[in-house]
Amino acid sequence: MPAIKEGTQVSFKTDPTLLRKAKKVLADNGTDMTKTLNLFLQNVVERKEIPLMTEDELRRERLINQLQTEVAESIAEYKAGRSIPLEEVAKRYGIEDL
Repeated sequence: MPAIKEGTQVSFKTDPTLLRKAKKVLADNGTDMTKTLNLFLQNVVERKEIPLMTEDELRRERLINQLQTEVAESIAEYKAGRSIPLEEVAKRYGIEDL
């Protein structure tokens, strides 16, 4: 990323918890808010689009990740022998045709 010769300071409102978490992620990745926001703006200009997922896409991704985790946990429980026999499930829920 080219060095910024003259800077314009920009301020915006955001959720303080979100900001704190974002700063930690950026620091863990060896960068900071200024570098990241400048990189974001460069991407917007170069691509002529917003290079981010929409809120719906983020929500979908979180749901998919959660479901994948739950399925993996269920498979591990099954393989470890911690499952309920089908007959017991049928009896417990009053299902006759299993």
